[in-house]
Amino acid sequence: MPVYVDPHQTSIARGRKVEEIRTLLQRLEITGDLVPLENSKVFGLTEGNEVPPFIHPLTFQTRSKEVGVAVDLRPYVNSKDPTMISVSNRGEYTLQVTRAQLTYTWIHLPRKYFANVLDTTMKLFVKWVSTQIAKRYSLSPQDIVIMDIVIAVYYAYLLNDEKEIDEMGRLNLVNRISKVFKYQAGFINETILDMTSPIENVEGLCNAIKFKTQSVRLKDLNAGVLYTLISRSWFGHNAPEILAAALEHIPTFYALIYTASNESLYRKTGFTQTIDVVLKNDKLNTAQGIKNLIDLGNA
Repeated sequence: MPVYVDPHQTSIARGRKVEEIRTLLQRLEITGDLVPLENSKVFGLTEGNEVPPFIHPLTFQTRSKEVGVAVDLRPYVNSKDPTMISVSNRGEYTLQVTRAQLTYTWIHLPRKYFANVLDTTMKLFVKWVSTQIAKRYSLSPQDIVIMDIVIAVYYAYLLNDEKEIDEMGRLNLVNRISKVFKYQAGFINETILDMTSPIENVEGLCNAIKFKTQSVRLKDLNAGVLYTLISRSWFGHNAPEILAAALEHIPTFYALIYTASNESLYRKTGFTQTIDVVLKNDKLNTAQGIKNLIDLGNA
């Protein structure tokens, strides 16, 4: 399936007109008015009105012909002193910087590094999405298991750009899903046997869940409904759109995990509570694994 490199490639953000912004960021970087954040390789926009606001980290070509990543931090810094972070917005500042840093790592380093925390992040992603759908539609235990398996397959292929699920790929999926969720390998294999290509996007995921469960209760499930269901699990500037992007953009999802695990501001959000319930003792190790990815990108 297509790997979502830039958040603006995701279904929720694809329609945003950002080419003019990319051009302006290029110009600012060339003139030295856009520089990397301290101890980081991502560019932070902290002042000025020349560049229109942008929600998601944005890639652009630097003067050295490399792919740069810029993040709009203007909503989170003191307008009189751009070097001073407003305490009330520290959590959101952390989230946006982390999204940008992980996007940089995602672009410039082998994606296999992100698989170092695949088991725990897969478990969290599946339960985060599955629980919302199961609650909304009052699904049976069997339908929930089938849905978990479908979401796990979708998630696994967010980390690579393979176009097909061959026999070896299917066996790997069966083994991993069985290990992570303790579901019977035979049932997993039966559920995914006819899945010969990855699910490409959120709408495709909703359709696959409906097709595999054959539940009439899910007849109105689609991407828009799923965006609404998960939108309550976080708060802050543009939270619903950031959460929607996280359904397709791995760096954004990892950034949410890292921020939820390190910023007390979010301790009562549904997303953080899901982390506490699902990951338990693996929470700190997962956050550290994500921190290692940030450090790799900044090295």
